[in-house]
Amino acid sequence: MKLNLTQYFGSTGGVAVFILIALALGIGVPWFVITGLNALFPALAIPFTLETWSAVWILNAFARFTITTSK
Repeated sequence: MKLNLTQYFGSTGGVAVFILIALALGIGVPWFVITGLNALFPALAIPFTLETWSAVWILNAFARFTITTSK
């Protein structure tokens, strides 16, 4: 099965922009979370390492699986 993203984004340039935004969010979101926690709780002093960056993604995935809402 071939995924054709150009039907959703209109052109190859649109797909490229989407991929760049997704990569920027993938790298930036954990950094914002760690920075926010360090700003709110200075005693934590969480370092910016690959382990803490990965931990943010693991905790985020866990929270998405355990938090449900009813409609």
